[in-house]
Amino acid sequence: MTYSWDRQYSTLNTTTDGYGQVGTTLLQPGTTLERTFWSFRCSAPYGNAANFPPGSSLMKVGLIVIDYDATQPYPLTDPSASWLDLVTLHPKVSLSVSTDANWYVQWDTGSTDRDSKVHRMVPATASTSQIVSIAWQFDTATDATWTAAPSAWNATSSCYVNVP
Repeated sequence: MTYSWDRQYSTLNTTTDGYGQVGTTLLQPGTTLERTFWSFRCSAPYGNAANFPPGSSLMKVGLIVIDYDATQPYPLTDPSASWLDLVTLHPKVSLSVSTDANWYVQWDTGSTDRDSKVHRMVPATASTSQIVSIAWQFDTATDATWTAAPSAWNATSSCYVNVP
């Protein structure tokens, strides 16, 4: 048996939907996921908004292991999936300029120094490759004044795996 860390960082500067996912680590048949440290952050600038753009909108983000060719579940539409970790994120204002009502809003699972950790053994199947995936989905509130979902995101994972 061999134990190793697989570290992944993914980022995208544009997104047009209120949901998404990124596969981070591929688990070959027989490989066991022993532990995962992960984080997620997304952000967006909003201009000329008289009120706080996201209003009371929330975001759910989760970590899951799925078969490589399976349909990706999303935290709000499939909350009963076998999530390893599932969190609700509230928007934070990093910067606002009161003279022209510009906002910089972000959602995150914590600073990059303090990742959420999952300590749960997930044995891979003997015949199917699996993937560790981070998925997110917005619950846009009726008091939201934005016209688009956040424009940038990044996700990290460090997976401790046991390879037979």
